Amino acid sequence: MLTKHYQTMKKIVVLLFFGIYTPIVAQQTERNISYQQKGDVVYFIEYHANGILAQTGQIRDHLNDGLWSAYNDEGQKIAEGQYEKGRRVSKWFFWDEDSLVEVDFEDNKIIKAIRWDQSQIIADAQSF
Repeated sequence: MLTKHYQTMKKIVVLLFFGIYTPIVAQQTERNISYQQKGDVVYFIEYHANGILAQTGQIRDHLNDGLWSAYNDEGQKIAEGQYEKGRRVSKWFFWDEDSLVEVDFEDNKIIKAIRWDQSQIIADAQSF
């Protein structure tokens, strides 16, 4: 079971954050990308063809560095994680319709991946 999740997460990471963020949907052919330099940091912002935010991040010394986030074409966050000098580090999070996958990276390698299922309500307005 862990092997299946590991393979799934590896595919997601490759698709989203290896620097070749390609659109999954064929009709989305044009993207608006902007770069803003502030000191030694370049802020990267990319929008889907429909104008909705697609991806944000920071670049330092030509390498991804700092917080990176990705969004689907409806504006919902689908991924977030940290880079240090072009290498994925610490915890990364990947969202889909019904779960959250937490991936631990060490030295740019996946150490552990956990799927958190949202099928159980743990608190609601009536419990307070």
